[in-house]
Amino acid sequence: MNLLLIEDNDLDIEIFNLALDQVINDFNIEINITYITSLIQINSFLKDSNAQFDVILSDMNLPGTNGIDVMKKFKQSKFKNIPYVFFTSSLYEKEVEVAYLEGASDYIIKPESFLDNCKLLKKIYDVYEK
Repeated sequence: MNLLLIEDNDLDIEIFNLALDQVINDFNIEINITYITSLIQINSFLKDSNAQFDVILSDMNLPGTNGIDVMKKFKQSKFKNIPYVFFTSSLYEKEVEVAYLEGASDYIIKPESFLDNCKLLKKIYDVYEK
């Protein structure tokens, strides 16, 4: 599985990586991740990348922009057909509604426990791996 993670928080990335390592080892699966951590990287990536992904996971709260605007950029690019999943700690009802209206495939609240992160990553793998 090839996954694009759009996340600006170093601690969230570290937790994600630890859970990912656990899932990869426990289930003997392959998940390749590309990270984008800033608006500058997003713009450059959209212009220059030819990578292929099975799913895009994106935080909603990003410096200098918001997840909806970033998703719109991806939906207007060569990545438009890739499932776009919000993976965020933000749970504002209106934000969730707008995310789905604008084309999000899913809206997932980041789990608080390590075990729940592992379970969620395995579920994402099971749903989006091609």
